[in-house]
Amino acid sequence: DDVRAAAVEALARIGDREAFRDVLARLHDGTGAVREAALRAVDAYGDPRADQAVAELLQDARPSIRRLSADVLSRLATRRVLAELLARVAEPQAEGRAALLAALGRVGDRRAVPALVEASPDVEAPVRAAAIDALGRVGDRTLAESLRPAMNASEAEVRAAAVRALAAIGDRGSVPMWRRLLSDADARVRAAACHALGEAAWEEAEPDLAAALADADP
Repeated sequence: DDVRAAAVEALARIGDREAFRDVLARLHDGTGAVREAALRAVDAYGDPRADQAVAELLQDARPSIRRLSADVLSRLATRRVLAELLARVAEPQAEGRAALLAALGRVGDRRAVPALVEASPDVEAPVRAAAIDALGRVGDRTLAESLRPAMNASEAEVRAAAVRALAAIGDRGSVPMWRRLLSDADARVRAAACHALGEAAWEEAEPDLAAALADADP
């Protein structure tokens, strides 16, 4: 198993197009480690002809393979990708749902917005954060009002995701909240607020950002 996996990864590093079909066949290998190696290899090749084979692994028995296949699929950018990701977005495992939502964000197609909005109140904080981040990547400014309340979420990763998403869509109406979040208890949120204010180029926030230079978090 280790040998087959190593061979697949080596072929991808070499980039031999003649070997692409052999690498693709390993996506159906009986060993999970080899399938994972084949997915990473397909990602390295970046060949859109792999989209159907990768999409089939969204139903793999191993959660790690389902997550990796969603990640790889988002970068293949074919017409089939969006439909395949949307069809699996109700994945039972939280990590898998988060991976699928993140993949939809990387695809960046606005047709995914309804599914992302539907996922944003998920019971699991990492899934909510992934949905919110993805909405920011899609870049729909009409979502700003519905995203702002997430900056008050009890979970820091959700607050940080909301800040990133609102900054990504250019919501200057969130600037006052970003300034307040420079004092958030969680360093991830404070860092996100710094980045957001920088992207907004809000001069009035300069004293707050200067004070953040003394933040005790490394």
